[in-house]
Amino acid sequence: MPNYPTTPPFHTPSLILLLGPSGSGKTRLSKMFTPSQVLSADDFREMCADDRGDQRVSPAAWEALEIVLRARLDLGLTTVVDATHAAEVQRRRFARLADEHGVLSCAVVLSTPTDLAHARNAARTGTTRVPAHVVNDQAAQLRTASPKAEGIDRVVLAETLPALGTALLRLATEEASTADLAHVRQVFGAGAAELFDWALFSYSCRYPSCSRT
Repeated sequence: MPNYPTTPPFHTPSLILLLGPSGSGKTRLSKMFTPSQVLSADDFREMCADDRGDQRVSPAAWEALEIVLRARLDLGLTTVVDATHAAEVQRRRFARLADEHGVLSCAVVLSTPTDLAHARNAARTGTTRVPAHVVNDQAAQLRTASPKAEGIDRVVLAETLPALGTALLRLATEEASTADLAHVRQVFGAGAAELFDWALFSYSCRYPSCSRT
């Protein structure tokens, strides 16, 4: 198999913030990280209200997320926060939090076209679909963002990351009970599962000098 990079270019430990409007693909990108490393604002809203899109519980959800984040940073664990991070005050807060814990902060910027973000958002159902003007507002705020000036140590463009290779390698090395084609189908879609030779990929990951013939 080709010798694609599969190691995320982040220092360990790091606080990694995903920056992008609703529908930009942040949650998909987060699949390159181990699930326990990812703190999603939507997940915490769901824990608070049984509804990932219930904005009424956002203050409580963010408070709970920060408690978990501080616990992880206290232990020196790399942590990814999956949220839009459109507000400057939020980005600055997390930059200070990283500094307080002596870890590097990194902003991963998703430069997804706004029309694509709108299309993905429109395909959502229930409260997870936000009003179109909210997507526009988030995109506008992020276009004027200056993460480095706000105290974030490093800025990385999402398209430069080896997201697919890293995610597949992680899946290939998980326990057999979860690392199977059903999991690949869930994460990457049915098309990827049909093209994916699990046994051969797992062998190639363990023995990178071997190549597909």
